[in-house]
Amino acid sequence: MSLFTAGALSGAGAFVSLSTIQNLAQILIDTDATVTSKGDIEMEAQGATDVFLHSLSETYGFATVAVGDAIIEIKPENRIDVMGDGEDAGTDGAYLLAEGNLYLSTGTDKNLTIASHSLEARVDNFAGSAIPIDDLETRAIYLVDNIIEIHTGATIESYRNIDLNAEEIGLASVVGMAKGVNWASAAGDAINRALAATPKPSAPARDWPTPTAR
Repeated sequence: MSLFTAGALSGAGAFVSLSTIQNLAQILIDTDATVTSKGDIEMEAQGATDVFLHSLSETYGFATVAVGDAIIEIKPENRIDVMGDGEDAGTDGAYLLAEGNLYLSTGTDKNLTIASHSLEARVDNFAGSAIPIDDLETRAIYLVDNIIEIHTGATIESYRNIDLNAEEIGLASVVGMAKGVNWASAAGDAINRALAATPKPSAPARDWPTPTAR
């Protein structure tokens, strides 16, 4: 989102947000269900994330006010449920049989590979005024739950290996940045650059006498 305002007294408010109310990836093996395979069984619940939000505003005048935010809140849930027999008479729990390997994975795969998750929230304001006022906020949150639940009464079997992989770290690239630019900050940046470019005096070299053996 981009906003541009100008006037003796001007103001701008640029707000962008993205929140997930329900972000569910689920595999459900329900009561009375039977899943069999002559080879491997592989079940995987996960997703990838790529979110970029940018709030940009420019205000010009004698006195300006700029407010803005960029908010990202992503809270996915990846789960596999193998349901049990419940409390109803005459029902059986779910049954899984792999004559090869059995892999159940959430938030990853059987090779423990994690999908890419990238969140970036930025807020930028440029104030061309004598009296600049700004209130900027940015927030990027990624919280994930990876769950594998074998309910009471359910059965999973394999003639070889059974691997249950629920990724527990929740790795993601998260960036949140807010920046306000005005004459005061520009002057401060110029001073910092000048100081960084000024060479520091070095101590004069000294000629030390060469030691002689006696």
